[in-house]
Amino acid sequence: MLDIGVIDMEIRKNEKLREYQVEMLQLKDYYSREYHTITSYYWPIIAQNKKSLKNRIYYTGAMICMLIFFVVVILLGGFKNEYLLWGSLAFSITLIGIGVIVTIKALKNKKKIAEEWEKNNKKVQEIQENIQAIAMKAAEEIPYVIFYSEHYQDIISKKLLENSQEWKDLIEQEKQKMLDYTSGSMAYDDVIGYYNHWADNF
Repeated sequence: MLDIGVIDMEIRKNEKLREYQVEMLQLKDYYSREYHTITSYYWPIIAQNKKSLKNRIYYTGAMICMLIFFVVVILLGGFKNEYLLWGSLAFSITLIGIGVIVTIKALKNKKKIAEEWEKNNKKVQEIQENIQAIAMKAAEEIPYVIFYSEHYQDIISKKLLENSQEWKDLIEQEKQKMLDYTSGSMAYDDVIGYYNHWADNF
C-alpha cells in the first residue's frame, strides 16, 4: 500500500486521508488480534462439543436398536425366563435413558458455547464495521484530495471559490473519474488503487 504521507509534497489536503489510513490500519491490527484470540479459544471447544454430541447421539441410537432387538427376541419367544426378559428390557431402557440425558446435556452445552461465541464475536463484528466505516470515509475523501491538489493554484488565487457550483462540479467530475477507473466500485482497495495511480502520474 502506498504511504500517502510521502507521495508528493504537492499533494494537498490529504491530512484526513492520512488519518483515516492510520486509523484503519490500527483497527485492522486490533481486529486480527481479537479474531485470532476468539477463534483459537472457541474453535477447539466447538469441535470437541460437536464430536461429543455426535458420539452421544450414536450411543443413544445404538441402545434403541438393542432395545428393539430384545423386543423382537421376546416376541419370537427367545426369552423363557421372566427375570431375564424383564431384566433385559430394564437394562436397555436404563441405557437409553442415560443416552438421552447425556445427549440433552451436550445440546445444552452446545447452546451455551454458541451464546458465548456470539457474545465475543459481536465485538469482532463491531471492529469490522468500524473498519468499513473508516474505509468508506477514506474512499469519499480521495476525490476531494485529487481535486484540491490539481486545482490548488486556482484555489489560492481565488479563481476557484470554495463551495461554488464550479467547485462542486469539479469534485463530482473527480468522483466520476474514480468510479470509471474502479468500474463503479467504492471498495477501499479499488479506490486506493486509483489514488495510487493518480499520485504516480501527478
